[in-house]
Amino acid sequence: MGAIADFLRKKYDRNCDIAETPQAAAVAAANQEIALNDADRLFIVVVNLSAANTLYITFNPVAAVPAGFVLGAGGGGISFDVNIHGPMSGRRLFASATAYPTAYYLATVRGII
Repeated sequence: MGAIADFLRKKYDRNCDIAETPQAAAVAAANQEIALNDADRLFIVVVNLSAANTLYITFNPVAAVPAGFVLGAGGGGISFDVNIHGPMSGRRLFASATAYPTAYYLATVRGII
């Protein structure tokens, strides 16, 4: 057991696991679900991998496009940490973009029992 695993186990009283998109996923112009509700998610990060397109992240599946958090082209990102943002880290996320395909990277840390 490493020091990081031990720290996380003590902090959250459970083991933690990292998950990521297996490859760069792509978003269309309309809102598309990119992360489900997850009461065990402690942290999530989304990064815009497109060199030219803007990515928008929102909690609302019917938000007008464009709407939400703006992730600029070439590496704009957003993260939600349960210690800072509370329940926002476990909420469902939707994405839309200025053009298709807009690639993004997504990684999460979940507490597992």
